[in-house]
Amino acid sequence: MNKKIKLFLNSCALILSLSGVLLNVSSCDKKETPTVSTLESFKLSLKNHKDNTLATGEKDQIVINFDKDTKIDDKWTFTYESSDQSILSVNDTDGTLEALKEGSVEIKVTEKSSKVSEILNVTINEGDEEFSAFAPKGAPLLAVYDSVVNKKGFEVAGNNTDVPVQLKANKYNYIIFDSVSALKLTNGVKKADGTVTTATSSYTYYGLLTAGNFHLVSRKYDREPQKGDKILTFMKGQSPDMALKSCYKELFDKDNISNITYVQDNTKMPAALIAGQYEGNPIDYFLIAEPALTSAKSKITENNVIYDLNLNDKIKEITNGEFDYIPQAGLFVRNDYLKLKPNYVENYWKDVKNQMKNAYSGNIQELEKSINTIEFDKQAGKYGFDINLVKKLQSGGANKFGIANPDKEVTLSDINKFLEKVNADFQINK
Repeated sequence: MNKKIKLFLNSCALILSLSGVLLNVSSCDKKETPTVSTLESFKLSLKNHKDNTLATGEKDQIVINFDKDTKIDDKWTFTYESSDQSILSVNDTDGTLEALKEGSVEIKVTEKSSKVSEILNVTINEGDEEFSAFAPKGAPLLAVYDSVVNKKGFEVAGNNTDVPVQLKANKYNYIIFDSVSALKLTNGVKKADGTVTTATSSYTYYGLLTAGNFHLVSRKYDREPQKGDKILTFMKGQSPDMALKSCYKELFDKDNISNITYVQDNTKMPAALIAGQYEGNPIDYFLIAEPALTSAKSKITENNVIYDLNLNDKIKEITNGEFDYIPQAGLFVRNDYLKLKPNYVENYWKDVKNQMKNAYSGNIQELEKSINTIEFDKQAGKYGFDINLVKKLQSGGANKFGIANPDKEVTLSDINKFLEKVNADFQINK
């Protein structure tokens, strides 16, 4: 036999032999695939909600139930699937779930090896309303006059400076506050120099309640203010301050700014007007809001107000009629509450607009029904005004409280346009 052929055959034999050994060794080490019992059926339920109904924000766990005759195999693997994750979020491996918004979903649970599936129908609603609100005294409370006394969970600030503190604390589901000031916190701003600030409070602007009730008044002069006049104002950098600066730019020149004095809390303004001075310094002009103005005038014994300019009229003049209002107090809704209970929020807003219509039109009979549930001598302590003051300022649709037109929506874009018109050095982030 040819030596090369012989060598080739011997080599083949060796390879086959070695291969056989490897195969044998391999077959010796091979593990048997575990047997998984076939699952024929099962049932589903929720651990904590036996009626399969959750409120938005609630969490639970899918429970798999077997017949008593079923021999349970710990190797069974189940997957979980929601027909709409935006309504009911379900973890696909452990069956934990969270209700996100109102609706109905199907939860499909499947055992992988047996390919057996079952469906659980789950309903999500908004649950209880969980109402809570915080607001300053004064004109904004007339826009929600009925809520103040008939809505459990409505709280009135003892001091107006407490409101921005609560806006940052994210405690209340509703906050009423100066729109521009609140939007700086809830949205952040972009300044004229390009500087951008971000939100520090988790609320959403929902609508305007009051549209300007600021008056520039004097007990000395029957004319507009001039350079050199001593002016007392409030809320530096906020709506009333911006409006005053827009109307009288020359008064805020650097060579005249020393004549402008600010009070931190506008509740101090009536006492200053009555006294004609602030911290011992005589004042020529006061920027004050209704109804505090009328209340203060009733207590001045001599040299009463002889000059009274409604700042809305001046705003209308300098904007060529485009704006006849100042975006003052707004209703703000906490973001997570709005997300979980949008229907409750919208229904409350409808209720507020009905209250605003009564206040705006001067429907005194309806206003009396709510406000007079509080004893007359305690009304001013609760609202910042009493029913007699309401009658004086709102009867016949006079609307001296400055309630916003409930039929006119004032959006964030409208507020930014206002800021542009009054030459503010910033815009609210959208």
